[in-house]
Amino acid sequence: MWCHLGGRVWRGETIAEAIRRHLNETLSGAEVHVPDEPQPQLVMQWFPERRDGLTHSGVDPRKHAVALCFVLPVAPAACVSDGGEGLKFRWFAAGDEKRVPLWRGTDSMIDALAL
Repeated sequence: MWCHLGGRVWRGETIAEAIRRHLNETLSGAEVHVPDEPQPQLVMQWFPERRDGLTHSGVDPRKHAVALCFVLPVAPAACVSDGGEGLKFRWFAAGDEKRVPLWRGTDSMIDALAL
């Protein structure tokens, strides 16, 4: 299952620190400049089951999740960090995300960013 890089912000941690931490925990050789006050390109929400019985992508029955989505240039030499959360790292062309199994909500995030 393929997923975007992400995670939670720890108590007392800035958003920039959280982004840097997640990058370092997941990728090596990423060489990404993260501004001190990064601004999200997209804010997404995932809800538990709706009243009409339908569900949204990325459903977590415990909560209403809000995601701040940042887009940063990553060096082509980036690869998975040893012992990190990822097993593989792969680039794919825009539009090809429909051909790989993605974690719930990742496809709608990519579509909404439409970079």
